Amino acid sequence: MDRGTHDPSGIPEPEPGQTRDAEASGLARRRLEIQEAIDAADAALNHLEQARELLASAGNWGMFDMLVGGMFSSMVKRDKMRRANDELAAARGALERFVVELRDVENMGALDLDMGDFMLFADVFFDNPFVDFYVQGQIREAQYKVDKAIEQVSEVRALLGRSL
Repeated sequence: MDRGTHDPSGIPEPEPGQTRDAEASGLARRRLEIQEAIDAADAALNHLEQARELLASAGNWGMFDMLVGGMFSSMVKRDKMRRANDELAAARGALERFVVELRDVENMGALDLDMGDFMLFADVFFDNPFVDFYVQGQIREAQYKVDKAIEQVSEVRALLGRSL
């Protein structure tokens, strides 16, 4: 009996082994996309956590600079702020990659993620680049944004991890 003649559309039916191979391939692709999103989340979290540490240190040096003053404390504070800014720039790039990877996962239907809050956060984060921090209030605001970014990325990463 010819398997290709059973389908009225004229398209041959797949052999039983072909169906299993396609399912296995789809599952492998799904796992790969999720792992790529997790890797991107890890990279973003690494840069965000480094930035958080540097901002905390810059805030401490800024307080010391306001109370005691001096060229040394100003130089250290500015160096910490410059390094934090570098980490935040790297975090933006890593978050952009994370968003791309999340879209790949979403497009596959691999996960049912409600990405609304995260995508809104990502838009705000990308649209408001951090610039030189000269005022303590700006450092605290940057710390808040970094903490929020870590929270958001960690939540989505946890969802991805549970789906593997």
